[in-house]
Amino acid sequence: MHFASTWSFHENDLIVIGSNDSDMAIASNHLIKNQGGLVVVKSGKILSSLPLQFGGIVSTDSFETVSSNFEKINNSIVDLGCKFNRPHLIPLFLPFLALPSVRILAGGIVDVKKTILRIAYQLGNVKKGGFRGSKLNLNGINSTRTKMDQF
Repeated sequence: MHFASTWSFHENDLIVIGSNDSDMAIASNHLIKNQGGLVVVKSGKILSSLPLQFGGIVSTDSFETVSSNFEKINNSIVDLGCKFNRPHLIPLFLPFLALPSVRILAGGIVDVKKTILRIAYQLGNVKKGGFRGSKLNLNGINSTRTKMDQF
């Protein structure tokens, strides 16, 4: 299961959760095409989607459509094995600045308690062939970004 969202408290950046580069790219490109929202992808297929066309956080669709799509998002994630009661909150809180231990921000993963950048990364264009592997060194921390141009 791969879940992507542009809906979060602070950054409203694209957050993708998954383990398969191809499905993660499908989810990312779907949200880019729809100007934001939430999407669930599995085995190359979009299982559910909630477009949030206005700034990636507000839908221009009817209340009924948004409510139905929102329910499909949560049900899809739970049906695929997620143990959280409200799985849509996962990418909402991951970049939240008030998390006590870790924050996922545009520049990397921050260990709040030790006040250090754990993993530094640089985002590129997610479209097919857009990512290239690169090594970064930020304050002595090395990280390799995933190569995603093979699909």
